[in-house]
Formats: sequence, C-alpha cells, structure tokens
Amino acid sequence: MVVFEDGNEREHEIWRLNNETTVFTAEMVAIREAVDYCKRRQITKVNIISNSRSALVLIESLEENRKFILYIKNSLQDTTSNVLLWWAKAHAGSKGSERADYFANKDTEKQEIDFYFCKPKQQRKTEMRKNIRQNCQILWDHSSKSKQVKRLFDMVDEKRVLGDFYLNQIITGHGAFKTHQNRFFGKSPWCFCEKDEGTF
Repeated sequence: MVVFEDGNEREHEIWRLNNETTVFTAEMVAIREAVDYCKRRQITKVNIISNSRSALVLIESLEENRKFILYIKNSLQDTTSNVLLWWAKAHAGSKGSERADYFANKDTEKQEIDFYFCKPKQQRKTEMRKNIRQNCQILWDHSSKSKQVKRLFDMVDEKRVLGDFYLNQIITGHGAFKTHQNRFFGKSPWCFCEKDEGTF
C-alpha cells in the first residue's frame, strides 16, 4: 500500500502473505489495510485506488457475505472518513500503481509472513479433482477388466461421462444382453432369432 498526499508519496506499508494466497486475496488485503489505515489516522477524506475490478465489485455487492469482505464493508460503514473506492487500470503507467507494484515485488523478499490464508475453496476443489483424475487414470491403466471400453476411451475424463442409461450399457457391454445374462445368470446367450449370440 502506498500513501500519496497532494501528489507526493508520504509513506508505504508492505505485508508478506503466504505462497498459497491468490492475487485476488492479496488485492482484498490491500484494500482492507488501506481502510484500517484511514480509520487509525482519522483521515477526513480519502480515495482508495485499486486495479482489481473484481474486488471492488464484490465490496459493492449486496449478496456478498464472506467474512473477509463483510469486514471491509463494515469498516467502511463504521469510519467517519469520507472514503471513495476507485478502479484504475493495471500497468497503465500511473505513479501510484507503479510504486505499489514495486513494493509488491519487494514484499516477496520478506521471510516473515504477516497474513496467512488457506487456499480458497474453489482452488482446493480443483486440486482434489486433479488428484482424483490422476488416481483414476492409474487404476484404469492397470485394470485387467473393461478391455472393450478401454479401446474406446484410454484416458479418464469426467467431461465424457454420459448420462444415457441405454447407451452406457451398449458401450460397456453390461446390460440386459443375452451374452451378459449368460455369464452372470446362466441364461441362454442366443438372440431371439436364434441365429447369433445376443450381444446387443
């Protein structure tokens, strides 16, 4: 966070976040700390400028109820300062944005972590899906069953899951087919026409 007054840089603050923190969370931390800074200094009028449009939209949203964002909303309501939130395009050459980027790069050199955040739920879900897919692929590669299906689908992919009950039976060969019924229940494998095995 960089503080400017009358166009001159007055001071700055740097915080080190843990490596798992997303850029979005880092932007929200900067806004939160800027609001707290204004409250502590009892600044009467201030513009907080961020290049994260999504962060500003969520602070403005009436539906947003995450604790972290509610804290910022409540802080903005509780302060006696006249605080305006503005969006500025990133890397557009503005002095404040360039200085904030400079200090953001400097904070990576800090060893001590000031704020720790766990991975967001969506990131954890994405990682779990990836691990499940990798484990399923290993099981699929080493399975001696489903050779017919393996010829069609050699890679595990949840996007390819079909919801059609009858089509899935045809692809896998597991269904109300004469040959399948014969293997499991000892029924006749012959088709109704009795000229060939009932594979479909």
